[in-house]
Amino acid sequence: MQEAMSREWKKWTEHKSVRWCSVQQLQQFRQADASLRVIGTRWVLTQKADGTYKARLVVQGCQENHLGLRVDAPTGSVLAFTLTLLFGAQNGWDIIFGDATCAFLQSQGIERLLLIKMPAVPPPGTVAGQILIAQGSIYGTRDAPRAWYGYLQKTLVDFGFRESWFEKGFYILPGTSGPAVVLMSHVDDLCIAFDTRVASNTQLLKNLEHKLQLRVQKGDSMFCGKWVQFTHDAITVTQPRAAQAVEQLPLTSDRRKTPDALLTPAEVTNYRGVIGQLMWLVTQTRPDLAVGVSQAAQRTTIAKVSDAIKLNAIAREANSTPEMGLVFRRGLDLSTARICGFGDSAFANAEGYKSQAGYTLQLTQQQHLTTLLTGNFQHAALVSWHTGTIKRVVRSTLAAEAYAVSEVTEAAQLLRELLAEIRLSVVGSVVVPGAVETAAAGDDFVIVTDSQNVATAVPKDSTALADKRLRIVVAMLRQTFCKDAHAYLKWVPTKQMLADALTKPMSVTALRAAMQSIRHSPPGL
Repeated sequence: MQEAMSREWKKWTEHKSVRWCSVQQLQQFRQADASLRVIGTRWVLTQKADGTYKARLVVQGCQENHLGLRVDAPTGSVLAFTLTLLFGAQNGWDIIFGDATCAFLQSQGIERLLLIKMPAVPPPGTVAGQILIAQGSIYGTRDAPRAWYGYLQKTLVDFGFRESWFEKGFYILPGTSGPAVVLMSHVDDLCIAFDTRVASNTQLLKNLEHKLQLRVQKGDSMFCGKWVQFTHDAITVTQPRAAQAVEQLPLTSDRRKTPDALLTPAEVTNYRGVIGQLMWLVTQTRPDLAVGVSQAAQRTTIAKVSDAIKLNAIAREANSTPEMGLVFRRGLDLSTARICGFGDSAFANAEGYKSQAGYTLQLTQQQHLTTLLTGNFQHAALVSWHTGTIKRVVRSTLAAEAYAVSEVTEAAQLLRELLAEIRLSVVGSVVVPGAVETAAAGDDFVIVTDSQNVATAVPKDSTALADKRLRIVVAMLRQTFCKDAHAYLKWVPTKQMLADALTKPMSVTALRAAMQSIRHSPPGL
């Protein structure tokens, strides 16, 4: 452990993170500001799988006066990650992963006076309780993540990248005929897709590796808890460790015999923990588990033994299917890709008579849009999904379905803008939201519903709807799907509704086929 602490302190000194504070300086600081605090530090020691130790000296940021500090530090979203992988799956593209060493210590200097006190077991060359002056962003300080985000952003801009207007933490390097590199950041972890046909990319990535002190990994890699595998025809993303690590609530046989009994406070704590483990899966790679987890989370404060039994069943399903995840087939050309969204709802089936709604977004080529509706998922990539309750209690199935269509339409519009922004990223171009909106308006997208009422109500000019709030939603949908809008609302029978499995517990065969980008044959087709 002592060796690990010495290595950590060496990093502090290499990056000149602190300087000595004399007694006279401390007195002067306190005379100038009587409220000045000295913030403590502590060691965080972790044992690696090989038995060695990693030490991190951390400032106890909870002791800081954070008023006036800007602490927001965006990270790339799941959508940004899936898009980066899809870029890497294009013909002529590749992917590498980078981990910035000592990321926070690399950041730009600190702009405020911060005094820190060495821990009881001090680093080499210091004594316990010794006071130092912080000169840079240090692990644990409230604004350290923000400082790293700013440093990374500035560095990438200096290298020619541009951060997306719509997805913070997602960067695009313009090329001669479109993007040459796309990069998604999650704090100090970077996922980089690049066009191997652009000769200058090799040197650029080497320079970036040196500047950010990246540990670069190629091929099958673990990225932010997700296992990314590469084959000649696809990129696969799974979370086998997280899936196998999901725990179950311990319930005795006698406890199971009282399904209507409320959970004890200790059981509720365990219940929350299992939901947290499952939420990590469903938000990243496992939409097939999403609706069950969502409905379980809604009942947390009133959970009964029967709810715990249902949650354990979901946990067992996660444990038994660690290989399940997302598959991105190679060869999808994102410069011409089109969006297909499925939106569905189940009326008043959630807690408090709310309606559970869900949607999926897939990317495919124009010629496959129609066949996608009948289960030809092998030509598409599932890039986004969501399930949750409609926030207001609606009065009818029509209203619930209309809100679901509205949700998926908004998500599709955002994705369309993002794809247009990427497409416009050409050397010398000025990409602003107005230009992106104009370019995106000409790109087709299809929204699919299984509500015949919604499909017929939206094109009509009639306002004969008893629900006045619903009139507003329908009016917005009419504007979206008006003539020449390049947005199309399609009806399919329920057996072809991909998002059905995001509204209620049911078979997830179709959803898993979409996740794995394979053909699905709906019953009766």
